[in-house]
Amino acid sequence: MDINHKIYFYIKNAINIYMKNIMVLSTGVADLVTAISALRRCGLWQSVPISKVSAILIGHGISLPDNLIQAFQKTARRAFGLTRVEAFRWNEHHLAIEAFVAAQPAGSILLSNQLQDAKIRQLIISLNPGKFIFYDNGLSSYHDHSVDLTLWRSLLQGCDDFSAYLTYSDLFGTPDYLKQFVTEGIPVDLLKETMEEIRDACVPLKKRLTSDAALILGTSFDRTKILSAEEELTIHRLLLEHIRKAHSGPVFFKPHPRAGSVYLDEGDGVIPLPVELPVEAYIAEAGGVAYSYSSTALFSLSSMFDWRTFRVSHPLIEKVFAAKPQLSKIKEIEASHSFG
Repeated sequence: MDINHKIYFYIKNAINIYMKNIMVLSTGVADLVTAISALRRCGLWQSVPISKVSAILIGHGISLPDNLIQAFQKTARRAFGLTRVEAFRWNEHHLAIEAFVAAQPAGSILLSNQLQDAKIRQLIISLNPGKFIFYDNGLSSYHDHSVDLTLWRSLLQGCDDFSAYLTYSDLFGTPDYLKQFVTEGIPVDLLKETMEEIRDACVPLKKRLTSDAALILGTSFDRTKILSAEEELTIHRLLLEHIRKAHSGPVFFKPHPRAGSVYLDEGDGVIPLPVELPVEAYIAEAGGVAYSYSSTALFSLSSMFDWRTFRVSHPLIEKVFAAKPQLSKIKEIEASHSFG
């Protein structure tokens, strides 16, 4: 092929990409950060007009309260300039989801995760993408979900381009269910850059954490029914007491996005952070310290912002890990302290 033909096919491919729609299916703001970082990694974010990118928040009602939906919409628009932003609850918006799917052109570029969920797989089939990109959504993506994607892929008849962009593949490898995808890591600097765009657009200066901060990352394990909300609060108070013995600066508490209404607050002597945004969006300086019984942010705060991070343990948390093996990747971090 001579140089003129090469230039022709390069330009034709660039035009085809430019004309494509991109759809991002996500479960929250943290997902959106990873998806946009994946798009930057593969060059699509730079190649497709922002007007052709859609962000779709989808989940069950209990996991998508109004405040999280509003934060997702605000962040997508303010931090990333997106104008096509949708939010659907599976249990409430059946007709709206059907109408949305019917309005989408076939052959789009589609990003999603949680392929272990049959509803997500069926939604992807209905959207009929021309290119599919998987991106991870925390440590649970690295659990080897017992799902064979061979049949699912065969039902995506218009799609012959499958890839996966993974944040923690250097630590956990590629899980078996994704090994039929072409996989690539997402560099930490891209994730940090994307998260800092949220911070700069959405987080007031007075809410940003500096190097003298200690941070507790909350859990939402009362949803498992293995422990109650009151028990979860009690073990977080044990952790706070432990921190107070070693730390004289301010102690912040970041509730889990899916937490209920019972958690550490000002009455316990902590400074609560808003629940809606990822904790990484609040970090202004390196050098702080973070603690948690279980949080993906123990990895990301360390790698992105050079924070010291510590996992702690309690018998009730160990019961959760035993019952929910998809959460157990956090145990790659040795517990620095155990209560109870």
